[in-house]
Amino acid sequence: VQSSGTNTTALSIKSPRGLPQRATTLLETMEKNLEKEYNTSTDALSIETYNNVLEMWALSHEPHSNTRADSIFRRINNGNSSNFIEPNADTLRIMIRELCQICIGSRSEHVNTKLDIVNAQKKGNPVFQATGHLMKMQALLENGSQEYEPSLEDYLMIFKAWGAVADKRNSAKRALNILRKMENLNMNRFTEVKPNAECYKYVLK
Repeated sequence: VQSSGTNTTALSIKSPRGLPQRATTLLETMEKNLEKEYNTSTDALSIETYNNVLEMWALSHEPHSNTRADSIFRRINNGNSSNFIEPNADTLRIMIRELCQICIGSRSEHVNTKLDIVNAQKKGNPVFQATGHLMKMQALLENGSQEYEPSLEDYLMIFKAWGAVADKRNSAKRALNILRKMENLNMNRFTEVKPNAECYKYVLK
């Protein structure tokens, strides 16, 4: 299956119920088969394959979709996938949105219970992880990997999620640091993306 990239429009569409589970089972079967065959060819499994399954979870209204997506991401990120695949820019964008949606509470109650959302908003752990993914993209951009350039939508998602965290003092500091880095990258001409009025609104909220 080919991946067409990740965007906000795509993430507004719901995955059919049960599809993410079936895709995950198929992915796990493919991984096991590769392990048995000692096959290290990147043709058998690609990062696009993993991204498609991650995106199905990000689009789904299945219970604990974030946990399932994180499990798949960790298998890639820890080098445990059968053919040594590494995350790409789309992988990180999918995870940023998946994690931020937990704090924002933009999903139906079937995905994350109200208690899950309240806990996430209190602790800020999901958006902290999402910020880590954003920082990795920023660092790679500074090192010349233009495909990792964060979009305005990536920044807005994280600003909005930090704004939903209950610990306003620390969340405001985090959001301000991200805003300053965003401005710095623009001033140093690494990117044309710069803060708009909505970014400042979330940081000052």
